[in-house]
Amino acid sequence: METMADGSARRRFTLRDEKRRITTTERLPVAAPSLVVLLAFAAALLVGCAGGNGAESNGSDSKKGSAGDAGSSAAVVAEEMTEYEGVPLSTFYRQYDNSIRGPQSVDLDEYRLEVTGLVEDPLSLTYEEVLAHETQTRMATLFCVEGWHERLVFEGVRLADVLTQARPLEQVVTIVFHAVDDYTTSLPYEDVARLDLTLAARINGIPLDEMRGMPFQLVAEGKQGYKWIKWLTRIELSDEPYSGFWERRGYSNEADVQPGRIERERELIERREPASPTPD
Repeated sequence: METMADGSARRRFTLRDEKRRITTTERLPVAAPSLVVLLAFAAALLVGCAGGNGAESNGSDSKKGSAGDAGSSAAVVAEEMTEYEGVPLSTFYRQYDNSIRGPQSVDLDEYRLEVTGLVEDPLSLTYEEVLAHETQTRMATLFCVEGWHERLVFEGVRLADVLTQARPLEQVVTIVFHAVDDYTTSLPYEDVARLDLTLAARINGIPLDEMRGMPFQLVAEGKQGYKWIKWLTRIELSDEPYSGFWERRGYSNEADVQPGRIERERELIERREPASPTPD
């Protein structure tokens, strides 16, 4: 881990680290038959009281494993960061979802991040190859167009580093982002450096899961939440403007967060107060 001049921290992901965080499981000792029966009966009673699909009414109380934990008997779950440099964070485990097709499952072994369009060297990177770039940790606030916002710590790689590997052509003016669920959005090419765009692989220290946009979510600080595309699968460089899913339905293509919302959030951070979970 190295500390940068701007206070951010960088380190390198390793495949071994990812497997330890994402897919490590522990085997439980085999219980005696009578104990197994009693435990199964007790579990049945508890499930019967849960109701519906079992979702918790308070997302901060639920604990989920990440992608590689599915089906394990006792998955190791990374401990969530609850504050960053004394500033309280929103929870990783929120239940609300406003994506166009619901949470998406991605096989990390088969996943490829494609970089196409106006580049000299098109890329098809594995999950590990993306994470081999130098990493960045940053606290950022996502402002949703619906009025709520959440303050989180994102850990990932700089988009600029990935694009440098592809060698963009001079005529590029737009970056088009494509997701697994066919959602799309775009940003001006100049925003790669201006906003220091990040491909986040973890939030609050926890690898992204199906709800949070595994394997990568774009962090576009200062832009409305519909620009923070999740389940990212392809990055296309173009010399023409592009309107994505919500932009074609009337949303602003610039998507700048209103200055008043940003100022109120800054005041909350200065006072070390939590982000507002309700419309602001």
